[in-house]
Amino acid sequence: MLGLQLGTLSIAVANATIAAKLRQLGPELAALLRGRGCEISGIRVKVQVSYNHSPPKPAPRRLGKMAQNSLNELSCSLPDDSILKLTLEKMIKTKG
Repeated sequence: MLGLQLGTLSIAVANATIAAKLRQLGPELAALLRGRGCEISGIRVKVQVSYNHSPPKPAPRRLGKMAQNSLNELSCSLPDDSILKLTLEKMIKTKG
C-alpha cells in the first residue's frame, strides 16, 4: 500500500497481472472498505517493479594439495622456456 490521499487508496503491486485483477475488483473493494467505515472513493493501482540484485559472485575456487602437487610435477617436467610451464606456475601461485 502506497497511501491514502483525498479518498483514493493507492496500492503498489509487483506485476501487471495482479494490477489488472485489482483494477477489476477496485469498485467492489472500495465498497467493502466503505462498509467497514473507511472513507474511500476509489482505488488506484500502480505496478512497481522491484530491482533484482544480481546474485553475489562465488568465491574463487582453490586448488587442493593433490592438484597443486600434480600441476607442480607437470610444470617441473616441462622445458624452462615453455609457455605452459609459466602458465602452470602462475596458476599454482594464484589458486594454491
